[in-house]
Amino acid sequence: MGRRESKNPYATKLDHITQRYIEVKEKRQKAKLEQIKNPGQKAEKDLSDLRLEFTKVEHDLDDLANEVRADTATLRRAIEEAQRLLYDWHKHISTLSVATIAGLVTLLRLENLNGTAREDVTSASMFLLAAVLLSIFSMLIIAMQILDKSIGRYRKTTSETGGSSTRWTAQILHWAYFLVGAASAGTFVYGVMSAVRVVASGF
Repeated sequence: MGRRESKNPYATKLDHITQRYIEVKEKRQKAKLEQIKNPGQKAEKDLSDLRLEFTKVEHDLDDLANEVRADTATLRRAIEEAQRLLYDWHKHISTLSVATIAGLVTLLRLENLNGTAREDVTSASMFLLAAVLLSIFSMLIIAMQILDKSIGRYRKTTSETGGSSTRWTAQILHWAYFLVGAASAGTFVYGVMSAVRVVASGF
């Protein structure tokens, strides 16, 4: 049994308006011929009614286009806000990781720090350093995603080819960010937990 595909509601509305447009256009053409063959008030009235209906169809099409543009703009703003929040998230991870590393380096200078604690401090510092590098890489991917979308909009505006390559680039960047971002968050959490364990152990 094949999978049932859900149709875009805008596509459904467009199909309905298009069908009405074709029907009204055909009726108007027939009314024009009828007016030529049998001129009179009835033929004139029928043609006038069809003109009004044709105008209404055109207005419905304009309303649909405006609705699509408004929803697209809202979606674009939401995506941009989400990207900004993700960028800030990785920036905060980098800042907290660097601050924690600085504190751990201070602990390494303590003479009474035992060998196990030193190993834990070193391990935590390495994980936090990895979190910083992965966060920087994640921020670069986010910047590349924004650039890729800007290129896609430019190509669409200038009617240049290459839209499919932009879609492939977007997919690659999406999965790259998913993997790198998850690794960044994971290493940060593990590094912080290691640092807390060192402090809780009392050296």
